[in-house]
Amino acid sequence: MPTTNFMVVDARHDHSIRIPRPDLTLKIGTPNACSKCHAESPPQWAADWAVKWWGSEKSSQPHYGEAIQAGRAGLPGAEQALSALLNDATKPAIVRATAASLIGTNPAPDSLSTLQQALKESDPLVREGALTAMEEVAPQARLPLVAPLLTDPMLAVRIQAARLLATAPADRLTQEQRSALASALAEFRRTQEFNADRPESQLNLGSLEAELGQVAEAEQAYRTAIRLAPGFAPAYANLADLYRSTNREMEGEVVLREGIKEAPAAPALHYSLGLLLIREKRTPEALKQLSEAVKLAPDDARFTYVYAVALESVGRMDQALSNLESAHKAHPGNRDILAALANFNEKKGNFTAAAQYAEKLVALSPNDPGAYQLLQRIQSRSSSK
Repeated sequence: MPTTNFMVVDARHDHSIRIPRPDLTLKIGTPNACSKCHAESPPQWAADWAVKWWGSEKSSQPHYGEAIQAGRAGLPGAEQALSALLNDATKPAIVRATAASLIGTNPAPDSLSTLQQALKESDPLVREGALTAMEEVAPQARLPLVAPLLTDPMLAVRIQAARLLATAPADRLTQEQRSALASALAEFRRTQEFNADRPESQLNLGSLEAELGQVAEAEQAYRTAIRLAPGFAPAYANLADLYRSTNREMEGEVVLREGIKEAPAAPALHYSLGLLLIREKRTPEALKQLSEAVKLAPDDARFTYVYAVALESVGRMDQALSNLESAHKAHPGNRDILAALANFNEKKGNFTAAAQYAEKLVALSPNDPGAYQLLQRIQSRSSSK
């Protein structure tokens, strides 16, 4: 019997049509529908026409994308903007959840209390976003906040809470919490085993086993992921890290080189191999691998930072500073890059530049005593010069 298909309006609200905001393309680089069709015209052209048609009121209104972009870039004031967005009940849950997830990487003095409230939100998306941010919170502070979510009504929230508390000391948990954790971890394993033919699920299982100290089980899961998808770079990186943690660096090097052979364009594998070679005091080889990682992923601030530190360690200061300055332009809120720029310029005797970078670091981290100490040291050396 033939099946008749009827056109219906789906109850899920998973699509929307919005008035284009080409002004946001100019501010934060987001795409807009105008420029998609008129690709030959610059974003400013589209922004000007939007003002002609709809007036300037629309483009002058704040947009949640600006707070999210500030959080991802680590810009000054990001934590306040993210907290305000999270606490705005008129915004969609997925937007508030994204804001919550970014608060952990942009901490402020009241971030923990903000996240504590988000973990109690009625919408599970927001609770899940807050759990993502809790990964950046110290384990001892994390435990009392996350433990109640081990019995959350939503499976996704329960298993994420379990992953965060997987290695929590048993003596810090009540009997009820230990039971809830065991149950939620079992649920996590079942969700991954349901898709056991996927390398991502094997990677997740391996990561859990590695955290729990089950080395053989973790190795088996990572090996299974590689067998399922020989080009799946994360499995090689995690397996090599497992070998590092068990003093099997030589095996880790073999694994990473196998991974690079299968996935030569995977920057994380070159980066991991570079770190391994640095630990092995094989710096020239390490620099080649770290350089390749930066070449393949020029927007990854961490790769550039580590490469610059390695360059400075072998006396290639000018090249290190050049890489850091380029990275700073792309990631003005990255604290590691600012600290390196301040320290390296200080070493070169460029105290004015060093102080400028240190002042930016203080502005980003006003509650970090290390940032103040760095600035004071540079200023002291500069005045005594």
